[in-house]
Amino acid sequence: MKNKWRLSGLAMLLMSTIVTAQGQINIVVDAGKPGAKINPNLYGVFFEEINHAGEGGLYGELIRNRDFEATKEPEGTTRVGDYIFSPQGWKHFYVKPKSLEGWRMETAGNARAQISQVIESPLNKNNPHSMKVEISNPSQDGIRIINDGFWGIAIREGETYNLSFYAHAANGFDGNVKVALLNEKGEIIDSKMISGIKGSWNKYQCSFIAKAGCKKGSFVVIPQSKGTLWLDVVSLFPEKTFKGRVNGTRNDVAQRIADIKPGFVRFPGGCIVEGVTLENRWQWKNTIGDIAQRPGRWMLWDYHSTEGMGFHEYLQFCEDLGCPAMYVFPVGMTCQFRNSKIVDVKALKPYIDDVLDALEYALGPVTSKWGALRAKNGHSKPFNIEYLEIGNENYGPVYQDHYNYFYKALKQKYPQLKMIACTDPGMRETFKRSDLPGITQPVEMIDEHFYESPDFFYKNSTRYDQYDRKGPKVYVGEFAVKKWDNTLIGTLDAAIAEAAFLTGLERNADIVELTSFAPTLVNVNDRNWNPDLISYDCSKTFGNPTYHVLKLFSNNVPARVLPVQHDYQNDKIEVPDTGLGMVGFTNPGDECEYRNVTAVINGKSFSEKELFNVETLQAKKGEAWVVGKTAYTELKFNDAVYDFAGKKQWNDYTLTLQAKANKIEDLEGFTVLFYTTGLNKHYKWNIGRWHRYNWLQWYDNGYESYFGQKPGNVVPGKWYTIKIQVKGDDICCYLDNKLVHRVKAPRKVIPGVYTSAGETEHGEVILKMVNAKDTVQDAQIQLKNAKGIENSGEEMILTASDRFAVNSLEDPEKVSVQTNNVSGLGTSFNYKLLPHSVTVLKLKKSE
Repeated sequence: MKNKWRLSGLAMLLMSTIVTAQGQINIVVDAGKPGAKINPNLYGVFFEEINHAGEGGLYGELIRNRDFEATKEPEGTTRVGDYIFSPQGWKHFYVKPKSLEGWRMETAGNARAQISQVIESPLNKNNPHSMKVEISNPSQDGIRIINDGFWGIAIREGETYNLSFYAHAANGFDGNVKVALLNEKGEIIDSKMISGIKGSWNKYQCSFIAKAGCKKGSFVVIPQSKGTLWLDVVSLFPEKTFKGRVNGTRNDVAQRIADIKPGFVRFPGGCIVEGVTLENRWQWKNTIGDIAQRPGRWMLWDYHSTEGMGFHEYLQFCEDLGCPAMYVFPVGMTCQFRNSKIVDVKALKPYIDDVLDALEYALGPVTSKWGALRAKNGHSKPFNIEYLEIGNENYGPVYQDHYNYFYKALKQKYPQLKMIACTDPGMRETFKRSDLPGITQPVEMIDEHFYESPDFFYKNSTRYDQYDRKGPKVYVGEFAVKKWDNTLIGTLDAAIAEAAFLTGLERNADIVELTSFAPTLVNVNDRNWNPDLISYDCSKTFGNPTYHVLKLFSNNVPARVLPVQHDYQNDKIEVPDTGLGMVGFTNPGDECEYRNVTAVINGKSFSEKELFNVETLQAKKGEAWVVGKTAYTELKFNDAVYDFAGKKQWNDYTLTLQAKANKIEDLEGFTVLFYTTGLNKHYKWNIGRWHRYNWLQWYDNGYESYFGQKPGNVVPGKWYTIKIQVKGDDICCYLDNKLVHRVKAPRKVIPGVYTSAGETEHGEVILKMVNAKDTVQDAQIQLKNAKGIENSGEEMILTASDRFAVNSLEDPEKVSVQTNNVSGLGTSFNYKLLPHSVTVLKLKKSE
């Protein structure tokens, strides 16, 4: 069947609903020239406590606010009303949670009681709060103290659930409470009577066997007598956790991760590593041992975590997955996106020692101080940490200086560990070793982060083709197609762009060693950040289309790269000959002012009064337009301006204005929108972003990317003169009459076909092909210098009739991989690539 077009059953099914116009492409794999080894750990998983990824997610605990500490103020901050402030002046809107968050009381008949959160008679110093229950009339099971878990507790019929809690009593309480699991109607599924609760704190335990199941149940405590009862650290776990671990992980969420077959797990973050204050940073010693002794911590994604899934549990989870750990730790700097606090290098020793202690806990012998504690906590053998990341999203001279101290100390003690350096997360140019001039110690691997548009990922499928082979290795530590209006939850369209990017990582395996999508987990009831790889509620899970791409790629990692070429050329789209239309101002900082806006359009000058109508001018406060925090101001022009420019088109104009940032609490100075059709689609010049960049960006219905980047900052209170010149697709930007940018307007890629190839240890050829087009591509595939390929093989295809298809809790496999046995293969054959699809072909070596 060689040289016959082959079309799988999946293809024939889809062809009835998709565009059938065809293109042709030649793909040539040189099977006789195996190249660089591909790291078998290439595809990993990133974990951060965001979106209730741990609490109410991967961590198996079913009780919300089990320790009654959710109202703790973020460590090291000061509260003023609904805002918290760090000592460095970072201001954040965070409404304090209600007392006894997650808990409520119901009474029936003559029953009378009240519950309150108290700090009297604490269980211990790390968990000072408890729930006080004052019962004046218990009636007959008339008082119910209920916890609904994390938006419900899923109870599965026939399974066992283990309860533990601490309690003590006074004022005549007779020592008995009933505890139970409830279904959605409030009916008891199973109950137990706990007796003997007395005057001092003691731990009580029991188990439930679910006689029935429910998707959204709850847990209840039912006091049986008058008196006063105190409760703390109320914990409920399914016995069936992943690998049966006590204090373990939720089985179905963990299994989703396990199915990826990750090469590593990066933990514990993310920005929560550094925290918003030094007191709020990750401190591993607070996360090990008895859960009742763990103080927990405020996560800068706006909720409290018990840190029940702590350092030991992370390491155990990696072991259960069969992969090494990547440990990320703070380096004496709080989050640089949140007004960073810096520890002087002379005071770094305790921070370095803390990392050394962590590594001794993970890797040390049981005869060492921290290795002995690991053994006491149930794991005598060392864990497997293979990678260390020195900081998270840190940058600049101070970080580079800190890196030197940490690297030297850690490498001396643990030379086998692979060290990773942060790069500036705003960097979009190809990395050069000279970008880290302050690092005098070796740079083994760098971490690059990309939250970008599909266009970026198509363009950057060749990012590492010309990378300096003498430079450090690369870890693409965080990447995702992201809409910055936070509306994208993960589409096939996004997954295809990301798959195209991943083919470039595999082709450049001599440079790119590791990669991980971020974030990985989200509880659908707390979508703080979109998109996320795996979503869930209390009873169900699903992976987005990118999850299936990563699972497909990670389960099919070749041992070595094979050269692959194809003759499809990715065309460019010229910038449309439209433009200005209006001007806009934004300010994600505290307050900016803009004034004296003038324009020259096709040689004709327009003053501010000529550009704007009376109502627009009256909107000024004083002599300037004032733009408050996160505000956007659109200034439409007079009809006469549109009439003039419409005849000439918006392809030759100069925009001039003045701007001032009165206060810069956050990360941006001021932003001018231009070449725009409105807030949903525009170009903008972002001046002083992140306190260090002047950025030219385009924005298109939530997607955002960069086409000009220069160092720059803004001094609060100073008026700046801004000039933007556009002539055709040439853009020049001036700040105080100094040229900052001279660039071409961005051209978007027309996405096409993207490929990578490799061979396994057994001589199989794995060919990965991404067809980003809306049409079938007839591919003529040739394997040069192949010693023999069988006629039959295996195909795995990810596609759907709608390129914007999404998965959901209701339809979790709408976009998923279909696997088929195929024939008609060999060293030369024809193959139809379906529209908007990702295909992996496994070609077996002939015996």
